[in-house]
Amino acid sequence: MQFSLLGIPIRIDWPFWLIGLLFGYPFFANPGREGLITLLIWMAVWILSFVIHEMGHALCFRMFGGRDVRIHLYGFGGYATASGRFTRKQHLLISAAGPGVEIGFGIVALLILRVAGANTLPHYPSLFLTLFGFICIFWGLINLVPVYPLDGGQIVDAALGKGPRVTAQIGVVAGVIAAVVLFVLFKSLVGALFMGYLAFQNWQRLQQGAR
Repeated sequence: MQFSLLGIPIRIDWPFWLIGLLFGYPFFANPGREGLITLLIWMAVWILSFVIHEMGHALCFRMFGGRDVRIHLYGFGGYATASGRFTRKQHLLISAAGPGVEIGFGIVALLILRVAGANTLPHYPSLFLTLFGFICIFWGLINLVPVYPLDGGQIVDAALGKGPRVTAQIGVVAGVIAAVVLFVLFKSLVGALFMGYLAFQNWQRLQQGAR
């Protein structure tokens, strides 16, 4: 699937939809029309949260003179690319723009829900705002964990300028801590495995650098 938003081409691969459906599996528990509508709301939240995140990066690329700005959503993630030369400070701001914009949208959604009143809004709009708000804030914060290649890891890399070895060392420690926190406090096995995998990737980078 391909389309453009604000003049920026966006490509979405089919595994992205599949992963979204898997994460929305609990909504299948509701039978009939209710289950279908809640599943559609979840999928709208899933794609919107990712598109908003990557648009934050993409628009920041464009602001700094980037050319051929594009967004690609695949599997369990996405990225924005652009051609051009960018300073360390610009790289830092570009990396921070994605989670920053996403968290901002999440806060606005929850504020709308609070001002309007969750009990006074119709069920489905209330469900959308609740899911959208919490997902945007949660994934935005997860992306700020300093584990490369998450945005937090790229922010650390640009801020310190010490090279990939130091970034990988930080990534191993932060990834392990994040995995433990997600599993112990949030009971999220998927999140813990994801962070553990990223920590392992950073450990591999360290080993490759040592060789």
